[in-house]
Amino acid sequence: MHVKRTITLLLLVILALPSLTFAQQESIKILDVTVVGNQTASESIIKVNSGFVEGAVLTGPQIQEGINKLWRLRLFSDIKVYVDKETPDGVYLIVSVQEYPRLNEVIYQGNEKLKTKNIEKDIIFIRGQVITPHLINKAVRDLKKMYDDEGYFNAKIDVSTRPAGENIDLIIQIDEGKKVRIRDIDFVGNDNFSDRTLQRQMKEIKARTWYRFYVSGKFDEEKFEEDKQKILEFYRNHGY
Repeated sequence: MHVKRTITLLLLVILALPSLTFAQQESIKILDVTVVGNQTASESIIKVNSGFVEGAVLTGPQIQEGINKLWRLRLFSDIKVYVDKETPDGVYLIVSVQEYPRLNEVIYQGNEKLKTKNIEKDIIFIRGQVITPHLINKAVRDLKKMYDDEGYFNAKIDVSTRPAGENIDLIIQIDEGKKVRIRDIDFVGNDNFSDRTLQRQMKEIKARTWYRFYVSGKFDEEKFEEDKQKILEFYRNHGY
């Protein structure tokens, strides 16, 4: 009865349910561990990283930390640990994992302004690498920044996958949109200085007009911030 009670309390910890201080002080001995669901991650990697090895005596918090260590490997989309069999001497554990897919190839679609070879210089994927949501989100952010730097602030990026044998293809669909250009610069609240005077303080950002066709009119956020500082300095130099 004592062993069964201990196992029940430890399972509450494993499932991240509220546990009593008493439960945190209990421990069980692992007699054997069976790993299921792993395709490419070896059984030894899972056991060693989690600490779920034959002969280990673990408390509830140690079991939870073992699960957390497996999550931190960023190899699995799902992890479950449960008791397969219990004896007076200890328990037999099953560690069930579901791995993230691995990459076959990346396919870019819809990119005309940014060539694939240029994208691949900054956004690097390797065939066979584990594809996690974190990795996909980072790639989308990096690609969006590349388009922002080129003035395509309305670019939209969608990522999907398709099976490729045991791995997946990553399909990155891009809607580049139109390039954003500065058509006009308006100032509000400048009672003592004209728009033209303030525009002359801006060295980086220029509006593209018919008589200034040679100006790109490209919006650059960093340069815009620099010009804002120049206007602030202009006002400070005039006692504001």
